[in-house]
Amino acid sequence: MLKNTLALSGVEFDDEDPVLDSENPKILLLGSNDCGKTTLMNRILGNAKQIAMQYIHNDILNNIRKVCEKCVNTQSISSRLHQQYLSYCKTLIESAPKKDLEQSPTNSKTMNSFPSKSSPALLVPKTAEMIIDLWTNCLVFKETFDKYRDELNVSDSCEYFFNSSTLDRLCKASNIPNFEDSLRIRMETKGVDTRKVYYSETEGFPKLQQLAMDEKFLKQYPNCISVLDFGGNCRKKWKGYFHNITLCVYLVNLSSFNKKSKENPEKNELVDSLELFEEMVNHESFNNIPILLLFNKVERFSSLIESGNDLCKIFPEYENRGQSAKERIESSLSFLKLKFESKAWSRKDYLHCRFVSLLNNQDSNQVLMEMLTLSKLLKEDFVSDNIDKKKNCLIM
Repeated sequence: MLKNTLALSGVEFDDEDPVLDSENPKILLLGSNDCGKTTLMNRILGNAKQIAMQYIHNDILNNIRKVCEKCVNTQSISSRLHQQYLSYCKTLIESAPKKDLEQSPTNSKTMNSFPSKSSPALLVPKTAEMIIDLWTNCLVFKETFDKYRDELNVSDSCEYFFNSSTLDRLCKASNIPNFEDSLRIRMETKGVDTRKVYYSETEGFPKLQQLAMDEKFLKQYPNCISVLDFGGNCRKKWKGYFHNITLCVYLVNLSSFNKKSKENPEKNELVDSLELFEEMVNHESFNNIPILLLFNKVERFSSLIESGNDLCKIFPEYENRGQSAKERIESSLSFLKLKFESKAWSRKDYLHCRFVSLLNNQDSNQVLMEMLTLSKLLKEDFVSDNIDKKKNCLIM
């Protein structure tokens, strides 16, 4: 019935998606590319959604390739002054994949499996040594990375993955990625990634969403909801899922204010996110539905403001009157909060704004608690016991 209604209204959807006709309550994760939706999904799922090592290797090599290509094309690393490092760059360009990782409903199960022992490792020790040498000893390489990282759209976790101890660990065939690795890998979601998530009214989400649900687990976490992570490439399909909603979580990549939108290269990424937010949040399906607006990557944003970047380039009306770095950061965050709030012209009473870094354990734990609280999926006495902790952990 629902599919027929959507088809008549011109909304696109996947014919075989079981969620369309499901009556389970849903939490929607919305936002533009690289805003942290998949990171939040991983936080909800816990260690159950581990990533195969070959995908970690792929992400590292893809990011290093982008920087190496820029070094070669701009001749910042020249054959005369940096012959060895130029050789490294050319070798890494040849050995790296040529596109970003993607995850779709069709390959999401594959992401949870690990390659067999016979599968060749993409990141061999010799390659790792080149990356470590470039990252640690080649000043020009680091300067190129810092100058062009936003233009190249490299991962915010490059500093983490290019670290010598991390690379050494990830090169060992006996190792598997840890949870921190899985959180930091950047993987673009294609389509809609739907997960059935269990929880308890008195305990919230479990620390680990088990893949095999035994009787003990289901007794402790008897309730179930659907959590949907929407890929930025399928925006036309989003509205087909706007029914039986418990909570909408909209994520904003704060550090994207000096990046171009992947969907529309002529538009700024943060401006695109703002316009998308206005379109989504005022949709009639969200009447009386709580909306959690997460301004993610606040640490990276603060670093950009401290280094002299400014919002004036994309928001001419913005006046940064702060003198110190802290004042400039606070002024910028306040402006963006008001800017987004003004777009929720029909939902202001249901809007809850938070500045967070989802890679921070304390922030992410409180976000998960607030998601369940706003969804009214927890018992009131349990919410009351945790409300003071929540106020201490989130920037309001």
